[in-house]
Amino acid sequence: MRNKLELRLLTGFIGFSLLTQACHGIQPNPQESPTRLPIGPTVLSNNMTELPSVALAPTPNLIAFPTSTPITNGEPNYPTAENEANLKVQEFKIFIDPSLVPDIEFAKENLSKYVTDMNFILAKNTNRRLSFNPETDIILTSTQPQSDSCSECPEEGFEIWSHIAPRENIDYPLSYGGYLSFDNSGAGVLAGLHWTKIYNPDNLIPNTDETRDYWSQIDDMLHEFAHVHGAGWGEYFKLAMEKDTTGVDPILDINLYDPNDPFWSNKRDFFSDPLLMSAYDNPLIGNPTSRADLLAKTKFSTLTATILNGSYRKGAPITVLSNLNIQITDRNTGLPISGAKIKIWYVQGISDSPSGLLYDNASNEQGGFSFGWGSQGDPHNNYDFLRLIKVYKDGYAPVAMYVSVFDLEIQKLLEGKDIYSTTISLEPAQ
Repeated sequence: MRNKLELRLLTGFIGFSLLTQACHGIQPNPQESPTRLPIGPTVLSNNMTELPSVALAPTPNLIAFPTSTPITNGEPNYPTAENEANLKVQEFKIFIDPSLVPDIEFAKENLSKYVTDMNFILAKNTNRRLSFNPETDIILTSTQPQSDSCSECPEEGFEIWSHIAPRENIDYPLSYGGYLSFDNSGAGVLAGLHWTKIYNPDNLIPNTDETRDYWSQIDDMLHEFAHVHGAGWGEYFKLAMEKDTTGVDPILDINLYDPNDPFWSNKRDFFSDPLLMSAYDNPLIGNPTSRADLLAKTKFSTLTATILNGSYRKGAPITVLSNLNIQITDRNTGLPISGAKIKIWYVQGISDSPSGLLYDNASNEQGGFSFGWGSQGDPHNNYDFLRLIKVYKDGYAPVAMYVSVFDLEIQKLLEGKDIYSTTISLEPAQ
């Protein structure tokens, strides 16, 4: 049985592959799509093209953010969001296999609650909301609705589609899947979702398989929604566990669950982000297992929210790749250290964490060292999104640190820097 993180690791690359193709208006070849699970995309003739285009204006039955989310079983209601100004409302359409909708009235009533829960999360720190009219925005189809390509994808004002098919992987008892896709209409698609059933969220009992399954459905849609808007390309979760395969001391692994992990210890607001992992029973945020607690504790990171609030559908900006800077200093005095030996490796976020040496140089007289990312193209992919830096100087303890493409996003978007810089302090040897 695969756990949720494994399934997400296996399917994450599909979305990036389709993203690259869609941005160039390319129709993907199913023989070229990576086969990570038996749920990968299959490009079929699209018999949904005769559907009329739908206006992007909010429908009269807009679900934005209610004053509270009703919860049964004595669970508390939720406070309203304070900032509803400058909202970007996108029409949400659910394309769902008829076998998952034995009762259309049940589906209308309860899929509306799904959207309400998604909007509750979005309202915490983003200006995005979904409008959803259950009378018109539930489309029953057993055929993939999207083209998987988009020649001129708009940055704003586009619809969001969710394509939901029945669960096919019999070895996994819960809902699963999800990848980012596009349609020629301009829609952003939460594609490849496989569900067990539709739930009535109001009837969910804490700490049950039903609540876990429901939250898998919500989490997967929020995850792909963030990707649609340019966040998390390359996948945060592929940095959850990395092995240092350089064979050169000091060996530095990445372990999300280590409270002292040098990579994640300053990124704790990512712990509740659907792009990293599901909130259900997540030990990093207090093991929530009720709908109320899951809604309360799920929140996009500041980086993800900043990207969602912008117009970055074609990818979030990062610092200049040709000029990244390291300053080497003495931890006790703060003075620069010249002649420190600096080695930099690429590390891939795939099985066995393969790595390769890119640079072997030394700091200048001012203790500085400038380098380029070391590859061509956009590094927002798990083959090229991570660098491992190791620094050596006689009389000092060696130091290792990681830099990811998301660190470059943080400096660009959150700190307003065009040029990446970091300081590495060396501890005098005892």
